This record gives sequence, structure tokens and C-alpha cells, in this order.
Amino acid sequence: VRMLNDRLLVKLDSAEEERRSSGGILIPATAQMGKRLSWAEVRAVGRGIHPTVLSQGGLPVALPRLEAVDQRVVVEVGPELAQSPRLDPDVETAIYFTAAELVTNAVRHSCPSRIHVAAELTSGAVPPRHADGIRLLVDDDSGAEAVVEGLVGVRDRAQALKGDVVISQASGHFVTEVWIPLSGSPAGGA
Repeated sequence: VRMLNDRLLVKLDSAEEERRSSGGILIPATAQMGKRLSWAEVRAVGRGIHPTVLSQGGLPVALPRLEAVDQRVVVEVGPELAQSPRLDPDVETAIYFTAAELVTNAVRHSCPSRIHVAAELTSGAVPPRHADGIRLLVDDDSGAEAVVEGLVGVRDRAQALKGDVVISQASGHFVTEVWIPLSGSPAGGA
């Protein structure tokens, strides 16, 4: 992100210098190209920044914002999660960025007609899990083949918090289930 941010600043400084040296007038083609490149880079930098909505409102507020990514995205937050106290920040961050990555991957690569995102608190009584946790389920109806290599970041994020990821396909649906314990203690920690 830092390198991208530096490149973005150089381009914006260059565009500003060109505007000043030309008396405030930019050649339309150059201005449009600079604007397009700069905004693409601004969006890329923004993807790596912790969203304010997550910091301020937690998952029940942040997850539904993923619906703005694409009109095919539908987010459902379970009632227990919606009414729970704030979760461990590491758990909230992992779930949010995992959901965002799975939605983005589905939109870009699978061409589904619908992407359903559900997040809920789970009881440790549900085998094979032996701790309370949060379950994130992302289901798209694309029928796309599971490309596990493309989900390495999702798996790493879950495993870092002693969670797991299950990927399945059935009846034309590609389903990714992520479970993270509420403790959120890193693997190798207490």
C-alpha cells in the first residue's frame, strides 16, 4: 500500500504541476488520462485501509455496506450478531475483509446472478467446533469451479485466528464457509 500510495502522490503532484505551468489549463486528453489513472490508484489504496464504518459500528453496520459493491450482493446479519456487544477487533477485521474478498472474487470471476452473504454467531456445541464463534457464509449461484488457490488469503486469515474454511459446490452454487472463534487469539498464542 505504501508503494502504491507513493506512486499516487507522484502522479497527483505531476498533474498539479502541469496544471500550474499551463496557467490552470489542461489538455483534455491528458487531464482525462491523469484523472482515470489517479482515481484507479486512489481506489486501490482505499482497499487496503481499515474502513471507518467497521471501527465505529462493527460488523452489523459494516457488512451490509458490501451490498454497494454490486447489485447482486445481498447481506444478512443474524439477529444474535446484530444485537451482540462488539467483538474482538481482530475477529471483526478478519470477518469483514474475508467477506469483502469473497464478494469481490465472485463479482470479478464467477459472474453469478446472486451473491448471498450471511454472518451469524455460533454455539460451540456445533461439531466439529468446540468454541463459540462467528460463521460467515458466502454463496454465489455461478456454478463456478472451486479455485482453492485463489482463496489462500481467506484461509490464511481464518487460520491465523484458529478458524477454518470449508469450500463446497452443490446444485450450481459455490459456497465458502468461514468460521472464526470469538476469542480471536492468534495461532500459537494462548
